[in-house]
Amino acid sequence: LEEVNDGFDIDIIKQLKDSELFFDFMNLTSNEFFEKYIWTVDKTHPQQHLDYFCIHLVGECNLKCKGCDHLAPLAQGEYISLSDFERDFKRLSELTKSKINRIGLMGGEALLHPDLIKFFPVARRYFPYSDIQLVTNGILLNTMGENFWHSTRENKITIMVTKYPIKINYDEIKEKSIKYGVRLSYYNNPDTEKTSYKIPFDLKGEQNAKLNFKNCFHSNKLCFLSNGHFYPCTVAPNVYRLNNAFGTSLPVENGIDIFRIKDEKELLSQLTKPLTMCKYCDVKNREYDIKWERSKKDISEWTSF
Repeated sequence: LEEVNDGFDIDIIKQLKDSELFFDFMNLTSNEFFEKYIWTVDKTHPQQHLDYFCIHLVGECNLKCKGCDHLAPLAQGEYISLSDFERDFKRLSELTKSKINRIGLMGGEALLHPDLIKFFPVARRYFPYSDIQLVTNGILLNTMGENFWHSTRENKITIMVTKYPIKINYDEIKEKSIKYGVRLSYYNNPDTEKTSYKIPFDLKGEQNAKLNFKNCFHSNKLCFLSNGHFYPCTVAPNVYRLNNAFGTSLPVENGIDIFRIKDEKELLSQLTKPLTMCKYCDVKNREYDIKWERSKKDISEWTSF
C-alpha cells in the first residue's frame, strides 16, 4: 500500500485491498494498478467536489451515431427551455458553491438549439470558474453567425469538437476560432480515426448492479443533469428512449432531486450508489474500438443479441 500511495487517498487503496479484486492486486506494478483499478474503486468513494457533469440542450442529433450511449438517434426533439436550464443551474451552483471543474453543454447536438447562445451567459453566471464546454460534432459550426462566436468568446466557452470520419472543413473551424478568439479543443485525438463502443443492455435485468457500477466508466464520473434531477451516469436518464422506440421495459430512474437534498455532501454521497438500471447494463460484454457508423435505429445496437 505504501508503494502505490503516491498522491492518492489511502482509504481508497485500502478499500480495494479488501475488495473482491484483491486476487490479482499483488501481481500488478504500481502503474498497472492505477490504470486498471483506481478509477473503478473510487466510484464508491464520494468525490471531494463534483468534477464534471453534462446536460442536454437538445435531445435529437443530426449525426446519429450507431449505439450512442445517450441514445440520441432515438430522440425526437427535446429542446430544453432557458427557464428550466437556469432553474437547475442556479440550484446546482447553490449546492456546490459553484465549485465544479468541467461542465458539458451537449446533446444530441447542441448547435441545433435556436436559442443556443442565450444559455452561455446563464451557465457562466452560475459557474464563473468552471471550464464550460460546448460539445459538438462540428457539422454546423461553419454555419454559425458572428453572434455565436462573440458570445462563445465573451462567456469563455470552450468549443469541444468530436472529430468523426465525415466531411467537415476543420481548417475553416480553426481559422474562425482564431479570428474570434475562441478556445477550440477536441473530445478525441483529432489525428486518430474515431471509433465507437457498444454498451449492450440486459433486458431481463439479471446483472450484478454493484459490480457493474464499480466497473462502469460512466458511473460517478460522467454525471448528468436533467429536469431538476442528477444522475451518476449518462445512460440511465436516457433509456426511456429505448422503451419508447421498441416497447422495452428498462427502468426509468428518478435520479437525485437537487431541490430536496440539503447540500453537496449529500449529493456526492448519493452519486456513489448503484441505480436500479445498473442491473440492466451488460458491462462485461461491452465492446470497444468498433468502426464508427451511423445508426440504423435497430435495437441490436443497444442489446447483446
